[in-house]
Amino acid sequence: MSEMVQNAKQADIRKYLGARRKGSAASSASCAAGEAPREAWPGRWVQCPVCAERMTLAGVDGHLDVCLDQREVLGRWERSRAGVMGGGCRERLGAEMGDASAPARIWSGEAADECRVGPYAARALLFAVQWVLQYEAHLLHAEEADVLRQVLQLARPARWLLARLLRRQGVGDGRWIRFSDMVRRYADTDVPVAVRELVAAKLARAEPIDAADWTALLPTLTAPERRELCVQLQLRTDSMLETAVRQPMGSGQSAGWSPAQQRLATMALPAVRLAASAWQACQVAFRILQPLGLETVFQTGQCIASPLPNTPDAAIQWAGRPARPLFETRAALDAYQEAAEWERSFEEALTQPSGAPLALAVAERAGAALRSHVTRSSTPRITRYQDLPDPTVLYRSAFTAVGVAASIVWHSVALLERQTQYAEVVQRLELLLDANLALHRRGRQYHRLSLLLWRRLQQPQRALQVCRAALADEFVRVGESVEVAQRAQRWDASLKPALRHWRLATRIPERVLYARALDAHRQAAKPSAFIGFDGRLNLSVEQLALQSYAADGGYRGRHTEGALFTALFEMFLAVPAVMHADVSDAFHAPCQTRPLDWGTEVFAVRRSVGMREQLRRLRALSAAELREYVRQTISCGHDLSLPWDVIVAGMGATVLCAVLERLADDYAYWRGGAPDLILWRDADPPQCKFVEVKGARDRLNERQRAWLCELQRAGAEVEVCRVLEGSSKRARRAARLSEYSTEQVERVARLYADDDDDDDDEEEEVGR
Repeated sequence: MSEMVQNAKQADIRKYLGARRKGSAASSASCAAGEAPREAWPGRWVQCPVCAERMTLAGVDGHLDVCLDQREVLGRWERSRAGVMGGGCRERLGAEMGDASAPARIWSGEAADECRVGPYAARALLFAVQWVLQYEAHLLHAEEADVLRQVLQLARPARWLLARLLRRQGVGDGRWIRFSDMVRRYADTDVPVAVRELVAAKLARAEPIDAADWTALLPTLTAPERRELCVQLQLRTDSMLETAVRQPMGSGQSAGWSPAQQRLATMALPAVRLAASAWQACQVAFRILQPLGLETVFQTGQCIASPLPNTPDAAIQWAGRPARPLFETRAALDAYQEAAEWERSFEEALTQPSGAPLALAVAERAGAALRSHVTRSSTPRITRYQDLPDPTVLYRSAFTAVGVAASIVWHSVALLERQTQYAEVVQRLELLLDANLALHRRGRQYHRLSLLLWRRLQQPQRALQVCRAALADEFVRVGESVEVAQRAQRWDASLKPALRHWRLATRIPERVLYARALDAHRQAAKPSAFIGFDGRLNLSVEQLALQSYAADGGYRGRHTEGALFTALFEMFLAVPAVMHADVSDAFHAPCQTRPLDWGTEVFAVRRSVGMREQLRRLRALSAAELREYVRQTISCGHDLSLPWDVIVAGMGATVLCAVLERLADDYAYWRGGAPDLILWRDADPPQCKFVEVKGARDRLNERQRAWLCELQRAGAEVEVCRVLEGSSKRARRAARLSEYSTEQVERVARLYADDDDDDDDEEEEVGR
């Protein structure tokens, strides 16, 4: 019965997705016809969970002490929020903090307490081992499960030392670690006692037993120690020393060691080397949870007691492991890890100056795996949501070997284009379209394919066929469909009447600024840099626009692009919907920071009831109520330097809900293309404006135009600001600044603050 219900739900999801995509196209058509519209995480940078300040990972530890010491000055509600988030910070520092009475969500006992205290590496190891043994045991071999159970039985010092050794470079290849190094590094661990326990559990070795062990022990010596050993053994080169320590043990030697081995042991031992079985078992446990964000959670100091580390523990109850695991067999896990290794090799090759041949070789292997998948599946190209055999393919394909291979093949397209291998690029794009993977990239794949066929291979009829197929594909986003339709109209004028409904014909107001670009940037083909209205140099077009709006309208602003809308979506809609929705197959482990279906079309469909109710509540709020609502909702995890209450109140409930609906409709597409600038004015009532800034040679793409149309249709004030070089008197004045000294630049900056009536006198003073 449950299987019938599940199949019915999936059919409803497919039907809704197809109808919604058609509704988006109809909404664009009504916009063109003038009708009323239908209702339709950082490199090595981390954010402090207490004060939201961004900093490098290396400097976060000392910063957290100051933030946590100041938590007592917060209000009662803020203190409860900071108590949870600060708990995650304090855990990373190795101290206990948090509500001791909070119920255990996954397990209980001493091991659960260990996951909340101790070094970062030890907590990550213990969490991974416990979780894998309890919920992912079907992915382990019997020997690996036995080793992981032994890890759980270790005392705290031994477990901490094991976790730290697993992080050392070269340990997986049999590297020896000397006691002196461990004692110096790990002052909080009794190294001799921990090593004895690891050796007793057969997780490590403390003495060499074969020639390979002696060879691996030799690199632990320092350069002076190696020279001294060569002198003692009367050897002249390092190669002779390596040969000597590999000699078989003599029968009459003490402890069965040769003289060279005895002297080496005197210098290098005591030392420890992890057993291969321990390394393999622990790595499997990490590999199972790595796709779910284990490393990210622990590196950023987040809490693992809840599936949402950035939310209070009381806000969500862990529903247990889904019935369908992410990796159903060990073969699927191994294949995914092999493909992930291909992807790492591909990315590393792209960063090397001469890494193109290696990257193409990796992409060729990925392409072969993808072609094999297409041949085995023999499924025709899917262009409608209702034809999907399972809606979970929209997000689960990213955790399969063929999904990773498709990603590699897609990123190799640009590399092949630079090498003018256009025929090969066309074959790979058609392979990606036939694979029915990474469906969110369908629009870009059609876009590249049609351009190559028309411009490079001179096949116009085939290019037009690709455009027609793109317009009939429900997985192509609205803005991408508009771009394809406009290209088809340019190529074939007879298609204009048939494709008229794809136009986004709303007129968007424009503002023109004139400024002087720096000649050095123009000549060096760098991004445009201008001289500001206050005399400052090297200003971007966005900074120049902010200066203009501040002077003319009294606006304050920030260059945020899509960051503002995505933050509002998480704050007002996504996180409440995630916390209160009972959705299966969303969270597979507490280390996840987001559900698996985040950013896909399925995310909103599964949580449609909660999202509709939340939008209904938001629409009923006035500007003053919105302002108060934001003050109560904003948390320490957001950028507190922005006046969120003023911005949201200036947007109004209608505009806010329109933004949230678009992101809920298709997060992966609408998170890009948002206006560059958010401008606000703390008046009565608050005012807000969205501005897209373009240079002299830039133009709006269809996604940016679609965003501006949606905002304008909802009642927001939008504008396109074009920064041009040149013709005003102020621009002509600024044109000479690069020819004069800093003192002259400051004099002209003071003149800018005066009235512009006496332009000729000012120009004469600059020349003087």
